[in-house]
Amino acid sequence: MQATLMIFKINILRIVVLFGTFSLAMAFAGNDLVNFIGVPIAGFESFNAWSASGSGAEDFNMEVLGQPVRTKTILLLLAGAVMILTLWFSRKAQSVTETEVNLGRQDEGSERFLPNALSRGIVRYTRQISMGVQKLVPNSWLEKAEDSFRPIEEAVKKEGEYDPAAFDLVRASVNLTVASMLIAFATSLKLPLSTTYVSFMVAMGTSLADRAWGRDSAVYRVAGVLNVIAGWFLTAFIAFSVSALFAWTIYSFEGWAVGALVLLAIFLISRTFLLHRRREKEKEEESSFERQAQAIPAYQVLKETSSGIKQTLSGIRTALHDSFFGLLQEDQLLLERAEQAIHELEKGNKSLKKKLFSAIRRIEEENAEASRVYLLVYDLEQDILQSVKLIYDSCFEHVENVHKPLDDEQGELLYKMQEDVSSYLQDIEEVLGNGAYHAIDSVLDEKRNLFVQMENLINHQVEGVKKRKYGRRNSMLYFSLLLELKDLIAVAARFVKLYSRVQQSVIEREMSLMAGK
Repeated sequence: MQATLMIFKINILRIVVLFGTFSLAMAFAGNDLVNFIGVPIAGFESFNAWSASGSGAEDFNMEVLGQPVRTKTILLLLAGAVMILTLWFSRKAQSVTETEVNLGRQDEGSERFLPNALSRGIVRYTRQISMGVQKLVPNSWLEKAEDSFRPIEEAVKKEGEYDPAAFDLVRASVNLTVASMLIAFATSLKLPLSTTYVSFMVAMGTSLADRAWGRDSAVYRVAGVLNVIAGWFLTAFIAFSVSALFAWTIYSFEGWAVGALVLLAIFLISRTFLLHRRREKEKEEESSFERQAQAIPAYQVLKETSSGIKQTLSGIRTALHDSFFGLLQEDQLLLERAEQAIHELEKGNKSLKKKLFSAIRRIEEENAEASRVYLLVYDLEQDILQSVKLIYDSCFEHVENVHKPLDDEQGELLYKMQEDVSSYLQDIEEVLGNGAYHAIDSVLDEKRNLFVQMENLINHQVEGVKKRKYGRRNSMLYFSLLLELKDLIAVAARFVKLYSRVQQSVIEREMSLMAGK
């Protein structure tokens, strides 16, 4: 290796990674092939031995399995082909690899796992220990160690094609070599082990040693490691318990149980496949947006964000309708629909949050107003979603606790108010969809009229309270709904104000450029 380095100037680590990849593949194949075909082959050989014996099933023992099972070559080849095709085409297999690589990657990015109390405690106390050790170590040693961890800057190949490696060649060499050695050694001793688990733990160990987990990512990465470890250990107990339950079910109900379990398996596999495909689609949309490197022009910012706001306002109208009608009719199904609509809105807002940093970085620098659109839209969406969530919570709590419903007069006034607010939001949707931001005056007039109606409803409720017509819970619910509606109306108008201001800024910039020419 030293001669190759000196004579041919070839980086030895590249050769180690290349051979390490094949070594790990062979170690995986040697172990996983046994796990994959061991049980069905043993069952098949048992069936053949029983068929050849001519004995009854209750009289035939399984002594034949005490001897090594000789598997036919054609079955090994078929099983290997299935494994290769699965690794090549299975999105779930790729997700497992992606999870392992992301938890050990060197750069920043969106984290998949949420921190928990245990991960926070581990990071906090580990940092305190580290700070204590640093006080005992000479500064010259610390500076030398710091130099060893300084990353090498990699040049961007082409615009939009930069895809940094998750870790360097040194860590890749260690990961592949150690994992393949452990798996091959354990397999030779016929020890039960999970190849994925071994590879995962090796990658996490090198990530920790390579300082891949910084202050901004440590709690998320440690939480991911803990989740994976817990998942692997729980798998054994879950599999044991479910297998016992299925065996008892088949023993008790015979053929009916087999049919029911087959249908259950088909349902669960289909459901898991669809959920995984939907998550992969969402993840691909996010990653494709982040991979783009070209600058975003101002008109595209307006188009993309206004389209998102239209969907948000449409979802808000649905959530408001179902929340109010669920309250007035004391219908929990409508309230559940409202909760689902709010959940979808929160997912959209979270998706916008993930795009925020990348979008701000790519917006054209010449237009300062447009560069803040994503941030301001995210802020306004958070405000309006908070109001809708509080409205739903108030309605749900009132119905869930079986409190006295609103009287007919209150219900009619609230119904009319909800219809007017829905119409107002629909008008804003049309303004944003048509790009007619100059229609801001009509939107503001509609907003003022709604505020006047709101004040009339509040005054009506206040008079009812003074006359002892309405009780405490009734009044607090009614006031909460009206005040949150008022905030919602105000925030919705701010969307149009924002786009009117940004459009004016874009027009002024274009006119100045034309004047300069």
